[in-house]
Amino acid sequence: MTTDTAEPPDKVGRAGSLFEAGEWHALADLAVAETFDGDDVAALAAVHGGEDGAEHWEEWADSEGRAEALTAIGLILASLERDADAVGVLVDAHRRGENVAAMIGELYVYLRDWASAEPWLQLAVDTTAHTWELAAYRLGEHAFEVDDRFDDQVISLLEAGSVEADEAAVVLARVHLRRGDRDEARRILEEALPDNEMVSLPLGNMLLNEFGDTDGARAAYEDGWNRGDAYSAFNLGLLLEEELDQPEEAREWMRKAAQGGDAAARAWLTADGEGGWAESRAEAGDSPAWMHALYDEDLLPHLYGGPYRGPDLPTVFRINDVVGAPAPGVVGRAGRLGLPIVIEPHAEGFDLTTLGTAITQIRDLTIADAAGTRGWGALAGALALEELEMDGTEPGEPVDLGALPCLENASVRGRNTYSVVANPALRILSMTLLDDQPAPGIEAPIESFGVSGRRAVEAVGRIAHPESLTGLVIVGAVDVDCALLLRFPALEDVSLVSCTGVSNTHVLGELPLLAALAVDDCRDVEDAEEVAALVQRLESQQTGPDDGR
Repeated sequence: MTTDTAEPPDKVGRAGSLFEAGEWHALADLAVAETFDGDDVAALAAVHGGEDGAEHWEEWADSEGRAEALTAIGLILASLERDADAVGVLVDAHRRGENVAAMIGELYVYLRDWASAEPWLQLAVDTTAHTWELAAYRLGEHAFEVDDRFDDQVISLLEAGSVEADEAAVVLARVHLRRGDRDEARRILEEALPDNEMVSLPLGNMLLNEFGDTDGARAAYEDGWNRGDAYSAFNLGLLLEEELDQPEEAREWMRKAAQGGDAAARAWLTADGEGGWAESRAEAGDSPAWMHALYDEDLLPHLYGGPYRGPDLPTVFRINDVVGAPAPGVVGRAGRLGLPIVIEPHAEGFDLTTLGTAITQIRDLTIADAAGTRGWGALAGALALEELEMDGTEPGEPVDLGALPCLENASVRGRNTYSVVANPALRILSMTLLDDQPAPGIEAPIESFGVSGRRAVEAVGRIAHPESLTGLVIVGAVDVDCALLLRFPALEDVSLVSCTGVSNTHVLGELPLLAALAVDDCRDVEDAEEVAALVQRLESQQTGPDDGR
C-alpha cells in the first residue's frame, strides 16, 4: 500500500488551471472562497493576461459574488482578444444582474456581428447601463456610416457618445457636414481639439478642403504631429507640396512622417527618388500603403489604384462578386469622397436598388454590364451624379436620365437610354447606336459628342444646338458627308474612325476654328491625300516649328 504525499495545488495554480480549462463558474467561485493578495494577482496576470488584464484579475480577486467575478473573467478574456469566450461569460453575468450590456455590444462589434451587437447596445442606452455612452456612439456611428442616416437622433447618439469615445466628435462633425452645416462641423472639431488627440487630422482636412484655410490646416497638422500622429505629418507634406509650392519643406515633413512609421510617406519618398525606405506596400492585404493612410479600412477591399498616389491611375471603388457586397453606407462614403464607383459584371447580375440611399451620393458611376443590371429606376435618385458610363449591351429596360440635375458627362448605349439627350445639364455625350437603331434628336446643349454605329451621321444631324459643339467623334458610320459639319461654327476637334464612305472632305479646311483632325482606319475617303495634308498641317500648328532638338 502506498500513500500519496503530493501537496494539493496552491490556489494560484488552481485558478490558472480553471482558467485554462474554461471552467468559468468554478473560477468565479474560487475568487469568492479564497483570498488572493497582490502577489497572487500579479502571478495570474503574468501568465493569463499580462499588463492589460492585471486590473481585471484584481477585480476578480476582490469579487463578492459569482456574477461580479464572471464580469471580471469576461474582461480578462477580452483583454486577451478572446472575444467570443468573453461574450459568453458576460452574457452569463448579465443574466445574474451585472450591468454589462454595453460591454457585450462592444465585443459583438469587434466580432463584426452587428445583428447581435445592436440589441445589446440599444439596451445599454435605454437603461443607461455602465458606459452606455460608448454604446450610443456605436449606434450613431453605424447609423451614419452604414445606414447613411444623418437625422437628429443620430446627432443625439453621437453627442452622448462623445463622453466615452473620442472618435464620436469626428463622426459628429462629418454628420453636420453631410447636413450642409460646415460651420457647426468646424466648431465641433475646434472645441474638441485641446482634449481630443483624434481631432487634429480631420480638422486639418476640413479646414483645407471645406474652407480653403491653408494656415489653419497647417496648424492642425502640426498639432497632430506634436501629439505623435505621423499621418498628420504626411498630410502636411502634401499641403506644402501641392498647395503652398514649398517642395523642400514638404520633403522634410515627409521624412518626419516616414520616420514616424507612416508607410504612405515612405512610398512618396521612394517614388520621388529617395531610397532607403521600407517596402511601400502595407503588411495587410494588397492595398498600397498610401491607401491605408488616406482611407478607412472598410473601404480598402473595394479600392483599386496605383502603387503610388497620382493622376496616372485614378483610384476607383469596385463592386463585384469577388469581394463581398459593401454596405450602402460604405458606398455612400466612397461617393462623398468623390471616388468613381465601378459596378463590375456579376454572375447573377446586379440590382441597383441594393445601393439604397447611397445612390444619392455617387458622383461618378460606371456600369460595366448594362444588360446584366436591373433596378434602373433607382437612378432617379442619383441627384449628385455628374458622370455616367455604360459598357456592354444596352439596359434591358428604359432608363430615365433626363431629369438628373448634375449629369454633365454620359456614355450610354442603345435606345433604352435615349432619355439622356433631353437633359439640360448635359455637356459631354458619348452614344452607341445598337443594331441599326434610329438616332434620337439631341436637345441637350452638348459641347462634345462621340457617336458610334452605322447611323451615327443621322445623330449628328439631329443636334438641336449646333452652336455649342466644339468636339466631335464619329465611329463606324456609313456615308459621312463632311458638309454636315458646316452646321457647327465652334467645332475645334474632329475625329473620324472606322467610317466607310467619307465625302466632301474639302469642307474640313473651311471650318474656321478647327485645330485638330484625325481620320483613322476609314475607307473610301474622298481626296485622302489632301485630308492627310490637312491633318499634318494642323498637327504642326499645335506643336510649333521644329526647334532642332
